Amino acid sequence: MNPAMKNLRTVCILAVVIFGFAFYISSATDKVAREDAIASAPAKEAMAKQEAADTERIISEKKVRIGMNAEQCLRAWGEPSKVYRTTNASGRREQWVYRKSFGAASYLYLDNGTLTTISN
Repeated sequence: MNPAMKNLRTVCILAVVIFGFAFYISSATDKVAREDAIASAPAKEAMAKQEAADTERIISEKKVRIGMNAEQCLRAWGEPSKVYRTTNASGRREQWVYRKSFGAASYLYLDNGTLTTISN
């Protein structure tokens, strides 16, 4: 066998070995990721239940927090005095105005139905 053929054969063998190793590593990584997702599913479910309970407690205290949806904000603070709506390329933004005594007001800003800003 001439030297060029030996080099080509060596390169082909190395390519097969490298491809096989990369495939093995990729499969092992995917397996670990799948196992982590399966193992963490109960933990994620428990966290979601705890967050829902925390949100209900906050609503019962007549408070709001970033991340609440519009329905939760309404349950916590009631109907706003005024709502201003803006629609742009990013979606819909609402400013909810809650008038207090002596002209003071609090504001909630919702982006696409999610509370993003609270201004007292």
